[in-house]
Amino acid sequence: MIRSTRFVVCTVAFFIVAAFIASQASAQSTRWIVATAFAESNFHTQNIRQFAEDVKQKSDGKLELAIHSGGSLVKQPELLRAVQTGQVQVSELLLFIYGSLDPFFEIDTVPFAAVGYPGARKLYALTKPYIDKRLADRGIKTLYYVAWPGQGIVSKKKIESVSDLKGTKFRTAGRTTARFAELVGASPTIVSTPEIAQAFFTGMVDLSIYSPTTAVDTKAWDYAKFFYNTLAMHSKNAVCVSQRAFDALPDDLKKVVIEAAAAAEKRGWELSEKRQYEALKELTQHGMEVVQPSDTLMSQLKDAAGKHLEEWVKEAGAEGKAVVDRLHSK
Repeated sequence: MIRSTRFVVCTVAFFIVAAFIASQASAQSTRWIVATAFAESNFHTQNIRQFAEDVKQKSDGKLELAIHSGGSLVKQPELLRAVQTGQVQVSELLLFIYGSLDPFFEIDTVPFAAVGYPGARKLYALTKPYIDKRLADRGIKTLYYVAWPGQGIVSKKKIESVSDLKGTKFRTAGRTTARFAELVGASPTIVSTPEIAQAFFTGMVDLSIYSPTTAVDTKAWDYAKFFYNTLAMHSKNAVCVSQRAFDALPDDLKKVVIEAAAAAEKRGWELSEKRQYEALKELTQHGMEVVQPSDTLMSQLKDAAGKHLEEWVKEAGAEGKAVVDRLHSK
């Protein structure tokens, strides 16, 4: 009888301990590693940090995101593969740099395909399902997208017509803007953002096309005089998660992530517009001339870019044509 009682007591104690260990394990947080190439001061990084904080708070600490910014963990070109292979759970992709994988990743950097934030929002709505699918095919789930401020032309000299661009050395960031440079008669030179100022100082380039925030970050007033506010394009970042990592979450945490991502997307677009206004003002304060291009110049730039868009449609096929037809429909 005594042995039987001891056996029952030990058995009950075993299950109590096992239940306690299980409850402790379930209470432990899941930790996701996040890699982004942008600096701490960048509004995209500030936004993703708020996203991480929202997830932590709304999950009661059950899901935490450890952010590695400034390319400190993974460099920009390797970010897509990093999240695809599980090296990190979350990454922030500058989509256009993966254009060689699929033309849909770079449609928002075809100059003048969609001008200004209204055009950028429409283009985003039209292309989101296609981009989501292309990333899903690689085992990646998109969480949210945020546009950069509208890009303009930074130049040492005044530009009155497209003829002023012929023969110039045009700094570009990728193949879409390189093709645009060719179409306006300039010679494209790909230069990374950290090297922009040096390229201007040494005469490697005469002008470039990028956002006013990049102009501020690189102190464009030190190497150029004019910023032509063309609003030519709004490239986008996509914050993505490994589908495998997302699927491993319980349903309540999945809901937390989706809701926080929706808030981050709304906040990010608002920050983008706010930062565009602030950056243009800052350029003026530093003595740079912010120019609203004439109707003639804009028309000529759009004509050149139109040829590029036609080339993009041919490369993107029927789906690309459907997007562009709807983009330009009333």
